[in-house]
Amino acid sequence: MLILNKSNYKKMKKAIIYCRVSTLKQETNSLIKQELSCRNFCNNNRIQILWIYIEKSSWKEKYRPILDKAINNAIEDKVNYFITYNVDRLSWEYLYFKEIYNVLKENYIELTETKNRI
Repeated sequence: MLILNKSNYKKMKKAIIYCRVSTLKQETNSLIKQELSCRNFCNNNRIQILWIYIEKSSWKEKYRPILDKAINNAIEDKVNYFITYNVDRLSWEYLYFKEIYNVLKENYIELTETKNRI
């Protein structure tokens, strides 16, 4: 467990976590796995979690209000990282993914996935 005091609290990097499932069948196990992986990454790297967003939506959906809110809050809160279990949680569609990636990059937010990390 990460213990914070006033001196290291302000120096910590900040993050938003985004988790998504597309079906009710996936909901429980997949969300737990995604969130735990992201939380562990943050704890291991001394990253403060500001928000955790969870969305149930197909990757085919163009309108994803929770993802939009997560991105907007990441920009407003000037976080350092936008963390997801796998980048396919954002979109399988390359152009939409690239748009998200560019918005984050323009705001100096690093997109990080935890699935392929050991």
